[in-house]
Amino acid sequence: MDIEQMTRGQIEAEFAALARTMYFTKSTIAAFSKDATRGQLVAACELIRSENATREENRKARLMRQAKFPAVKSVADFDFGEVTHLSIALGVLAAERGYKVRYFETASLVLMLKAAVADNRLEQVLRDIAKADLLIIDEYGYIPIDIEGARLLYQVMSATYETRSMIVTTNIEFGKWGTVLGDAHLATATIDRIMHHGRLVEFGGQSRRFEEALMMGRSDS
Repeated sequence: MDIEQMTRGQIEAEFAALARTMYFTKSTIAAFSKDATRGQLVAACELIRSENATREENRKARLMRQAKFPAVKSVADFDFGEVTHLSIALGVLAAERGYKVRYFETASLVLMLKAAVADNRLEQVLRDIAKADLLIIDEYGYIPIDIEGARLLYQVMSATYETRSMIVTTNIEFGKWGTVLGDAHLATATIDRIMHHGRLVEFGGQSRRFEEALMMGRSDS
Protein backbone atom coordinates (compact mmCIF):
# COMPACT_ATOMS: atom_id res chain seq x y z
CA MET A 1 0.00 0.00 0.00
CA ASP A 2 1.19 3.51 -0.82
CA ILE A 3 2.20 5.22 2.42
CA GLU A 4 0.10 8.25 1.51
CA GLN A 5 -3.01 6.02 1.62
CA MET A 6 -2.22 4.63 5.09
CA THR A 7 -3.95 5.67 8.26
CA ARG A 8 -1.97 7.48 10.97
CA GLY A 9 -1.72 4.23 12.94
CA GLN A 10 -0.43 2.32 9.91
CA ILE A 11 2.17 4.99 9.19
CA GLU A 12 3.36 4.88 12.80
CA ALA A 13 3.69 1.07 12.56
CA GLU A 14 5.57 1.40 9.27
CA PHE A 15 7.89 4.00 10.79
CA ALA A 16 8.54 1.81 13.83
CA ALA A 17 9.44 -1.19 11.63
CA LEU A 18 11.74 0.89 9.44
CA ALA A 19 13.34 2.66 12.40
CA ARG A 20 14.23 -0.69 13.96
CA THR A 21 16.30 -1.50 10.87
CA MET A 22 18.39 1.56 11.78
CA TYR A 23 18.72 0.26 15.36
CA PHE A 24 16.86 3.18 16.91
CA THR A 25 15.77 2.47 20.48
CA LYS A 26 12.10 1.86 21.21
CA SER A 27 11.96 4.98 23.39
CA THR A 28 13.32 7.16 20.58
CA ILE A 29 10.84 5.68 18.11
CA ALA A 30 7.94 6.19 20.49
CA ALA A 31 8.93 9.79 21.28
CA PHE A 32 9.25 10.75 17.61
CA SER A 33 5.96 9.08 16.68
CA LYS A 34 4.16 10.89 19.48
CA ASP A 35 5.30 14.40 18.52
CA ALA A 36 5.65 14.08 14.72
CA THR A 37 3.05 15.27 12.26
CA ARG A 38 1.71 12.87 9.64
CA GLY A 39 3.92 14.54 7.02
CA GLN A 40 7.00 14.21 9.20
CA LEU A 41 6.31 10.50 9.73
CA VAL A 42 5.91 9.97 5.99
CA ALA A 43 9.14 11.87 5.27
CA ALA A 44 11.00 9.87 7.90
CA CYS A 45 9.77 6.60 6.40
CA GLU A 46 10.87 7.65 2.92
CA LEU A 47 14.25 8.76 4.27
CA ILE A 48 14.90 5.40 5.97
CA ARG A 49 13.69 3.44 2.94
CA SER A 50 16.06 5.41 0.71
CA GLU A 51 18.97 4.88 3.11
CA ASN A 52 18.28 1.14 3.37
CA ALA A 53 18.14 0.83 -0.42
CA THR A 54 21.46 2.66 -0.76
CA ARG A 55 23.07 0.50 1.91
CA GLU A 56 21.83 -2.66 0.18
CA GLU A 57 23.25 -1.57 -3.17
CA ASN A 58 26.56 -0.68 -1.51
CA ARG A 59 26.63 -4.04 0.25
CA LYS A 60 26.07 -5.90 -3.02
CA ALA A 61 28.79 -3.88 -4.71
CA ARG A 62 31.17 -4.64 -1.84
CA LEU A 63 30.39 -8.37 -2.04
CA MET A 64 31.04 -8.33 -5.79
CA ARG A 65 34.42 -6.64 -5.26
CA GLN A 66 35.38 -9.07 -2.52
CA ALA A 67 34.48 -12.07 -4.69
CA LYS A 68 37.12 -10.99 -7.25
CA PHE A 69 35.39 -12.49 -10.27
CA PRO A 70 37.50 -12.26 -13.45
CA ALA A 71 34.34 -11.19 -15.29
CA VAL A 72 30.68 -10.70 -14.42
CA LYS A 73 28.26 -13.24 -15.87
CA SER A 74 24.57 -13.51 -15.08
CA VAL A 75 22.35 -16.57 -14.96
CA ALA A 76 19.53 -14.64 -16.63
CA ASP A 77 21.35 -14.19 -19.94
CA PHE A 78 23.63 -17.20 -19.66
CA ASP A 79 24.11 -19.34 -22.76
CA PHE A 80 24.04 -22.89 -21.42
CA GLY A 81 25.68 -24.08 -24.61
CA GLU A 82 28.84 -22.39 -23.28
CA VAL A 83 29.25 -23.63 -19.72
CA THR A 84 32.80 -22.61 -18.73
CA HIS A 85 31.54 -19.51 -16.90
CA LEU A 86 28.57 -21.13 -15.18
CA SER A 87 30.41 -21.10 -11.85
CA ILE A 88 30.90 -17.33 -12.12
CA ALA A 89 27.24 -16.79 -13.00
CA LEU A 90 26.20 -18.77 -9.92
CA GLY A 91 28.70 -16.86 -7.81
CA VAL A 92 27.34 -13.52 -9.04
CA LEU A 93 23.81 -14.67 -8.24
CA ALA A 94 24.89 -15.65 -4.71
CA ALA A 95 26.61 -12.28 -4.17
CA GLU A 96 23.52 -10.44 -5.40
CA ARG A 97 21.52 -12.32 -2.77
CA GLY A 98 23.84 -11.20 -0.01
CA TYR A 99 26.21 -14.14 0.33
CA LYS A 100 29.96 -13.74 0.65
CA VAL A 101 31.70 -15.32 -2.35
CA ARG A 102 35.38 -15.86 -3.12
CA TYR A 103 36.55 -16.88 -6.59
CA PHE A 104 39.97 -18.35 -7.32
CA GLU A 105 41.63 -19.93 -10.29
CA THR A 106 43.35 -22.99 -8.87
CA ALA A 107 46.87 -22.03 -9.94
CA SER A 108 46.51 -18.55 -8.43
CA LEU A 109 45.13 -19.97 -5.19
CA VAL A 110 48.05 -22.38 -4.85
CA LEU A 111 50.55 -19.58 -5.45
CA MET A 112 48.81 -17.42 -2.86
CA LEU A 113 48.87 -20.23 -0.29
CA LYS A 114 52.56 -20.93 -0.90
CA ALA A 115 53.37 -17.24 -0.52
CA ALA A 116 51.40 -17.21 2.74
CA VAL A 117 53.45 -20.14 4.04
CA ALA A 118 56.69 -18.36 3.13
CA ASP A 119 55.50 -15.20 4.93
CA ASN A 120 54.15 -17.14 7.92
CA ARG A 121 50.62 -15.90 7.13
CA LEU A 122 48.90 -19.17 6.21
CA GLU A 123 46.48 -19.18 9.16
CA GLN A 124 45.49 -15.59 8.40
CA VAL A 125 44.86 -16.40 4.72
CA LEU A 126 42.87 -19.53 5.59
CA ARG A 127 40.71 -17.53 8.02
CA ASP A 128 40.06 -14.97 5.29
CA ILE A 129 38.99 -17.67 2.82
CA ALA A 130 36.82 -19.29 5.49
CA LYS A 131 34.70 -16.11 5.72
CA ALA A 132 33.14 -16.96 2.34
CA ASP A 133 29.69 -18.55 2.20
CA LEU A 134 30.58 -19.84 -1.27
CA LEU A 135 34.07 -20.76 -2.41
CA ILE A 136 34.67 -21.17 -6.16
CA ILE A 137 37.80 -23.01 -7.29
CA ASP A 138 38.03 -22.78 -11.06
CA GLU A 139 40.20 -24.65 -13.56
CA TYR A 140 41.16 -27.39 -11.11
CA GLY A 141 43.66 -29.71 -12.75
CA TYR A 142 44.39 -27.51 -15.76
CA ILE A 143 47.97 -27.19 -14.49
CA PRO A 144 49.80 -29.96 -12.55
CA ILE A 145 50.26 -29.16 -8.86
CA ASP A 146 53.28 -30.18 -6.79
CA ILE A 147 52.75 -32.06 -3.54
CA GLU A 148 53.10 -28.95 -1.36
CA GLY A 149 50.50 -27.10 -3.40
CA ALA A 150 48.21 -30.14 -3.41
CA ARG A 151 48.33 -30.40 0.37
CA LEU A 152 47.63 -26.71 0.82
CA LEU A 153 44.72 -26.92 -1.61
CA TYR A 154 43.39 -29.95 0.25
CA GLN A 155 43.61 -27.95 3.48
CA VAL A 156 41.33 -25.30 1.99
CA MET A 157 38.85 -27.86 0.64
CA SER A 158 38.85 -29.84 3.87
CA ALA A 159 38.11 -26.71 5.90
CA THR A 160 35.21 -25.96 3.55
CA TYR A 161 33.77 -29.47 3.89
CA GLU A 162 30.35 -29.44 5.62
CA THR A 163 30.76 -25.81 6.71
CA ARG A 164 30.09 -23.78 3.55
CA SER A 165 29.34 -24.21 -0.14
CA MET A 166 32.00 -24.87 -2.76
CA ILE A 167 32.05 -25.09 -6.55
CA VAL A 168 34.98 -26.82 -8.27
CA THR A 169 35.33 -26.81 -12.05
CA THR A 170 37.71 -29.20 -13.76
CA ASN A 171 38.40 -30.78 -17.11
CA ILE A 172 40.05 -33.81 -15.48
CA GLU A 173 38.08 -36.96 -14.65
CA PHE A 174 38.33 -38.14 -11.05
CA GLY A 175 40.43 -41.15 -11.97
CA LYS A 176 43.26 -38.86 -13.09
CA TRP A 177 43.31 -36.52 -10.09
CA GLY A 178 46.07 -38.57 -8.47
CA THR A 179 48.32 -37.75 -11.41
CA VAL A 180 47.52 -34.05 -11.23
CA LEU A 181 48.09 -33.88 -7.48
CA GLY A 182 51.01 -36.29 -7.42
CA ASP A 183 49.40 -38.23 -4.57
CA ALA A 184 46.65 -40.82 -5.11
CA HIS A 185 45.64 -40.90 -1.43
CA LEU A 186 45.31 -37.13 -1.28
CA ALA A 187 43.26 -37.19 -4.48
CA THR A 188 40.91 -39.80 -3.01
CA ALA A 189 40.45 -37.81 0.20
CA THR A 190 39.75 -34.64 -1.80
CA ILE A 191 37.19 -36.37 -4.02
CA ASP A 192 35.48 -37.93 -0.99
CA ARG A 193 34.93 -34.51 0.57
CA ILE A 194 33.72 -32.94 -2.64
CA MET A 195 31.27 -35.72 -3.46
CA HIS A 196 29.94 -36.54 0.01
CA HIS A 197 27.30 -33.82 -0.08
CA GLY A 198 28.05 -32.62 -3.60
CA ARG A 199 26.47 -32.94 -6.99
CA LEU A 200 28.41 -33.75 -10.13
CA VAL A 201 27.37 -31.72 -13.18
CA GLU A 202 29.05 -32.95 -16.32
CA PHE A 203 29.18 -31.00 -19.57
CA GLY A 204 30.41 -32.08 -22.95
CA GLY A 205 31.98 -30.03 -25.69
CA GLN A 206 34.74 -27.48 -25.66
CA SER A 207 35.02 -24.64 -23.20
CA ARG A 208 34.34 -21.03 -24.12
CA ARG A 209 37.97 -20.12 -23.44
CA PHE A 210 39.24 -22.87 -25.72
CA GLU A 211 36.94 -21.73 -28.51
CA GLU A 212 38.00 -18.09 -28.03
CA ALA A 213 41.64 -19.16 -28.24
CA LEU A 214 40.90 -20.93 -31.53
CA MET A 215 39.15 -17.85 -32.88
CA MET A 216 42.10 -15.65 -31.96
CA GLY A 217 44.43 -18.11 -33.63
CA ARG A 218 42.40 -17.97 -36.81
CA SER A 219 42.33 -14.17 -36.83
CA ASP A 220 46.10 -14.00 -36.36
CA SER A 221 46.83 -16.46 -39.14
